[in-house]
Amino acid sequence: MNILYLAHASFLITSENGFKVLTDPYGAGLGYRLPNKSADVVLVSHDHHDHNNISSVNGRTTVLNGAGTHHVGEIIFRGILGSHGGSRGPVILFTWEMDGIKLCHLGDLGTTLSPEQVRELGAMDVLFIPVGGHYTLDAAGAHEVAEQLQARVVIPMHFLTGQIDRARFPIEGVERFTEGRKNVRLVRTSEADLFAASLPKERELLVLTNSC
Repeated sequence: MNILYLAHASFLITSENGFKVLTDPYGAGLGYRLPNKSADVVLVSHDHHDHNNISSVNGRTTVLNGAGTHHVGEIIFRGILGSHGGSRGPVILFTWEMDGIKLCHLGDLGTTLSPEQVRELGAMDVLFIPVGGHYTLDAAGAHEVAEQLQARVVIPMHFLTGQIDRARFPIEGVERFTEGRKNVRLVRTSEADLFAASLPKERELLVLTNSC
């Protein structure tokens, strides 16, 4: 599969047969260019402007934004209820499998997981996880959740970049998440190809550069 990092918590994930999943499309105001991509499925973790801009998606698509089991074609998506943290409300944690790889996108998760949530989600191959803190998990919390889910490839998201005004959006950079950690792969592009047969045996932190 191909993983393209758009920006913030938004990724376009394309299977080997061309099925496209778009996560948490963001709206204007963050400093990122709107990507205007097409997708077969759009996952919306919660109804905040930086995660729910489905109007930016081209063409017909299936939007999933709730807990429960959802069948789209041959793929089964499961939405598990999580917490944004504080009084910010719930978020939906999505898990699904493509090309023999189990993926999980945690949206704006702001707390570590309960034993029940860990059981519902199960072990992960690829985990998209917020690391910037303030609104979401911080670096330490993200590492704890990655350990809870036994993720093999951890892809950080929702962190500070040079395009974000930190005075308006006070989150930390990805360096807080990677510093002092082994098996960090800094990709200087926005894309990575993953194959089930060649996933790392030890946990890898895969840091992509946003494309928008």
